[in-house]
Amino acid sequence: LAGIDNKVEEIEADAMGSQTSGTVDLGSEKQYARTIDMTGLSSITITLNNPVDGGAYILLFTNADDGDTVTWPGTVKYETDAAPGTGILSDGRRMVQLLYDGSTFWVPGGY
Repeated sequence: LAGIDNKVEEIEADAMGSQTSGTVDLGSEKQYARTIDMTGLSSITITLNNPVDGGAYILLFTNADDGDTVTWPGTVKYETDAAPGTGILSDGRRMVQLLYDGSTFWVPGGY
């Protein structure tokens, strides 16, 4: 019931810019969101830093096309233990949720 009795911290957006690779600094926060601007990009490689065990994170890809690709670190997996691959944006998804258990970022849902 976290967040019901305690104030939930505000989510702060941060654009990665026009880089083709970059580090998403999760800021050692338990709940965090980042905006990744895909303007002019067809692919991006992401590194995730400073997660907190039990953290819930959201990455929002703006200006993304269905053919754009995302290369994830090996610690990102679907709940089926499969890697998400690079085509996660190809089905129109623009928001990716990540749940961190101390060693793995899990992408929940039936993706």
